[in-house]
Amino acid sequence: MFTYVAKKIALKKPAPNRIPMSLPKCADNDFYSVHIEIPEHGMTLNCKAESENGLEGFLWINDNDGAEACVLKNVLDTSKWKLKIEHYYKGWVLEYSSAFLFCIQNSLQQHRFLYSKDRLAQTIFNNKKLLRSERIKVLEYVLEQTSLKSSYQTGPLQLGMDLYSKRWLFHPDRESMNNHYKLIFESLTESGNLIKID
Repeated sequence: MFTYVAKKIALKKPAPNRIPMSLPKCADNDFYSVHIEIPEHGMTLNCKAESENGLEGFLWINDNDGAEACVLKNVLDTSKWKLKIEHYYKGWVLEYSSAFLFCIQNSLQQHRFLYSKDRLAQTIFNNKKLLRSERIKVLEYVLEQTSLKSSYQTGPLQLGMDLYSKRWLFHPDRESMNNHYKLIFESLTESGNLIKID
């Protein structure tokens, strides 16, 4: 029962063919990608709509090239199938393999709660003054990471994320901090402490 309810809810807002995953376009996302797997027939359907004949979308059989198709209702009625739903919401991707869990969390609007919680955490982070790491601290950090992983590579942007988390990308001081770390990396390269890789 929950499988049919979840499928109906998700198909009210089907995902477009090309899903934006980067800002600013992904900030408008609010749709579902619905996957139906029928293991006994080796079928996987990226479902876009339900018609009187069955479920329509892009169908793969045994992981070979796919095509637009309709999986007939009698195939669905006589086969065991699995429902997987991905909810794309304002840059988030929430994955569900349980129809019951999807129905509960959708009715509780969990996606809105998670998004609001994240926005609040970002706002709090944005109001913090970020402390700049000086040249020797950056070199110590790179040395420590290289001792853990000999193929370690980084740059100003990655270093910022390593030191402050991904929230750093949306901090109002990110640009000046990024420039600060660029200068440090250039200085460490010129002094021979680091090697620049293009």
